[in-house]
Formats: sequence, structure tokens, C-alpha cells
Amino acid sequence: MSTPVWLIAKEALFKALPDVPKAEIVWRFHFMLGATSYAIAGIDALRLVTD
Repeated sequence: MSTPVWLIAKEALFKALPDVPKAEIVWRFHFMLGATSYAIAGIDALRLVTD
């Protein structure tokens, strides 16, 4: 079985940012995934959550 893309990306971030705590990178990665999901879903999905 192959490694999931998100895990490869997370490990690449750990290597690229050795001075940033891993917990901080994970939090930022999680935030980025959420923002991307809302952007892909469109404005209607955001309105459903905020109304």
C-alpha cells in the first residue's frame, strides 16, 4: 500500500522547517486543509456554517 499524499506533504514540511515545532506545523497544515476545503466547496457551504 502506498503512503497517503497528506503524510508525504507533512513530512516534507517537517524537513523544510526544522526550527518550527512539529505541533505548530500540524496545526497550520490542518488549518490550510480546512481553508482549501471551504474554497473548493464554494461560498454556499461557508454561508451554511456561518448563518
